[in-house]
Amino acid sequence: TVAVFASGIIPAACELLDRSAIKAVSQYKPEIALPDVEAILILNLEGSAVTVEEEVAGVVGCCQKVGAIDVKTATTKEEADALWAGRRAAGSAVYRLDPKKAAPNIGGDCAVPLKRLPELLREVRRITEESGITAAMYGHVGDGNLHTRIAVNILDEEELARAERVGDKIYEAALKLDGTTAPEHGIGASKIRWLKQGNKSSYPLMLAIKRLIDPHNIMNPGKIIEIS
Repeated sequence: TVAVFASGIIPAACELLDRSAIKAVSQYKPEIALPDVEAILILNLEGSAVTVEEEVAGVVGCCQKVGAIDVKTATTKEEADALWAGRRAAGSAVYRLDPKKAAPNIGGDCAVPLKRLPELLREVRRITEESGITAAMYGHVGDGNLHTRIAVNILDEEELARAERVGDKIYEAALKLDGTTAPEHGIGASKIRWLKQGNKSSYPLMLAIKRLIDPHNIMNPGKIIEIS
């Protein structure tokens, strides 16, 4: 991803599946027949026929330089749909990482500057493996956006607590890499405690706006921004 963008090529879409996400998709929809590899990167290029042809050649070259095992290209909608099938299935497939466990949204959405993305991927893998947690990574890596889905037995308090600690470590890693804990899905009830940590410069402004519009704290009190 970094090599492609560094070359000056800006894909219309750039998606990643790590090995666990690939395995989940293969179990969920084996007919897609994804290769058994460490990761799959899927890009979509748009523009004139000449521009796209030139950029495809550039992307292939970038991928080969960084050691890609196989680079496939599509020139028809049918070929493109076949390449995108795995990513389109991933959102549902990762909920089946372990048929005996759930996949709650723990540490599931963070992003970092594109140049820091390789560091985040390595760090998330290290965190999950050291914790003995099964996790899959996938997402819109063209803008540094990474989703991590953790398999956990939510009825096991000890395992759930361990998964939550893993989620915290993932968010902490993103912040240390100049990233955010709310890149795409924003701040919800499960991320309120990360609002200040991830928005240290903008949180005072949010608080000032809340006080101006809702000085008596009657609009959704206790939601997102709390004032006294």
